[in-house]
Amino acid sequence: MECLRIPGVAVPCSYYSFPNSVKASNFSSSGVVCLAPSRRGRRRSRKNGCLRLSGSVLGESDDRENQTSQIYKDRPKEEGKGLVLGTQRGSSGSVIGFHLIPPSGDVEVAEPPKDVDSDEVEEAEGVDEKVFVDHPSYHRPGNPYGDNYGAYGDNQFRYTLLCHAACEAPLVLPLGGYTYGEKCMFLVNDWHAGLVSALLAAKYRPHGVYKDARSILVIHNLAHQGVEPAATYMNLGLPPEWYGALGWVFPTWARTHALDTGEAVNILKGAVVTADRILTVSKGYSWEITTPEGGYGLQDLLRSRKSVLNGITNGIDDVEWDPSSDKHIAFHFSAEDLSGKAQCKIALQKELGFPVRPDCPLIGFIGRLDYQKGIDVIQQAMPEIMQDDVQFVMLGSGDPRYEEWMRATESVYSDKFRGWVGFNVPISHRITASCDIQLMPSRFEPCGLNQLYAMRYGTIPVVHCTGGLGDTVETFNPYAQDGKGEGTGWAFSPLQKESMLGALRVAIQTFREHKSSWEGLKKRGMQKDFTWETAAKQYEQAFDWAFTDPPYVS
Repeated sequence: MECLRIPGVAVPCSYYSFPNSVKASNFSSSGVVCLAPSRRGRRRSRKNGCLRLSGSVLGESDDRENQTSQIYKDRPKEEGKGLVLGTQRGSSGSVIGFHLIPPSGDVEVAEPPKDVDSDEVEEAEGVDEKVFVDHPSYHRPGNPYGDNYGAYGDNQFRYTLLCHAACEAPLVLPLGGYTYGEKCMFLVNDWHAGLVSALLAAKYRPHGVYKDARSILVIHNLAHQGVEPAATYMNLGLPPEWYGALGWVFPTWARTHALDTGEAVNILKGAVVTADRILTVSKGYSWEITTPEGGYGLQDLLRSRKSVLNGITNGIDDVEWDPSSDKHIAFHFSAEDLSGKAQCKIALQKELGFPVRPDCPLIGFIGRLDYQKGIDVIQQAMPEIMQDDVQFVMLGSGDPRYEEWMRATESVYSDKFRGWVGFNVPISHRITASCDIQLMPSRFEPCGLNQLYAMRYGTIPVVHCTGGLGDTVETFNPYAQDGKGEGTGWAFSPLQKESMLGALRVAIQTFREHKSSWEGLKKRGMQKDFTWETAAKQYEQAFDWAFTDPPYVS
């Protein structure tokens, strides 16, 4: 079995590498091809292949093709390097397929530019090659999806290009000295790579190609589905008769005007329809997306595929997030020796200008300042929280209204509240290591990482019981285990001010009055295994299941 991993988070810079989100523990017999945008990082550079999509990708009649051609005319030609992505068009002019055209002579995999370091993420065991994809549409400032003005208008085109390259690469690129061929596993992340599953079903398998390949869709956030006007279907490279797989109709209330038919194409829907298996980033989220509240219109379709729908909790980088060696914190500690955590708390209190009080509960929040994260609930509850003898620190950015509220709250409660507007990696590590309690009242959280970081550092999470938060945080029960207790924090529900305050007050009381129970909470959280090694074993099981069954769409 060969494995081709496709990124859902594609960083639009010059070239593509692959973020190693899963450290495979038993892939020694598998080749893994990786396509993804590169990130400049701190580790040393390795040799990677570069797949240049420099040919006609839109057709001569499209104005963007002229722009693309001009950009490449202005670039120095690299003799003997790169491949061309050609188009296949039907009689109506619609794109019905893309294909890679190797150059004459021997196929050569080009080198990426010297200024690209693709090794921000540690390489997994068994990863043989990375494939970089280059196209002018990836050369722009901003984040993977857009800039300060919103999402890029050509995102559908950019990710369509990535998906077609991903499907062709195992067939034509000599990775590790040979082409991987047709027995591949495509791990498809979100709508950005979702077209891969549809292409396998509609373009390749009807012609006897990729009969032994499988695709697994991984959903990180169902709210993002890649919905565009129905007219854009002709640009996806799929046969006309497959429109129904991606066809989408908005409900009447969501249409812009009375004459709007609501017709659109939904790439994530097409992936759900055609993928061989579906994974989410937590077991709780795999259930939530089958409900009207969490399904974003796809709940019925996802319920119909419930037999192949599973959840696997994301792992954390246990090297970067290790309290015994973290370079960002003042003192190191472990589950066996927690003395350094108390010293970290004192150091942070000094840094923030708080009174140095080891006996005062220090509560932290780290995250985006938006509605999803439940900031409005914290805002409503803050006057009552501040009535207690606590210290509270928040780190995050987002909605300007909440940023201004944080500044105003700090001016009112200057002796016990600090609001750090923005994001700072060292500060996030210090808050995680130093706080006694981490508050996470998210409305929905497909997985969540901050609660995992908190437990690894002996900080007790108080979370809304949703998605990955409910999966990973076990509510404390002081009477279990013959009075020794069990649990790693508190998960409250429903998401209301009163529920959150109730859980927070129990946590504060436990901190003050039941020191042995609090020590047990810290140690149990630190001993939990939320590493990628654990998650990788579950991914391997899903791979086995996918190959045990025939292709879902053949």
